[in-house]
Amino acid sequence: GEIASLLARSEGVRQAAVVVREDTPGDQRLVAYVVPEDGHGAAAGPAGLLADLAERLPEYMVPSAVMVLDRLPL
Repeated sequence: GEIASLLARSEGVRQAAVVVREDTPGDQRLVAYVVPEDGHGAAAGPAGLLADLAERLPEYMVPSAVMVLDRLPL
């Protein structure tokens, strides 16, 4: 929740969610999904969002990737 909350407060981000993915057994990683504000991309882009999180969070809480979506699946 803390990671998604920080992302949602970033400029140009309307919604954010962070999940733990396990693509191969035993290899868990955090992935962030963001929905940009209407008509805009996230102001900092995925790399900028990750850099911002790296300055605010401990290393183990920084997602390994940020994916930009049109909407979050419900």
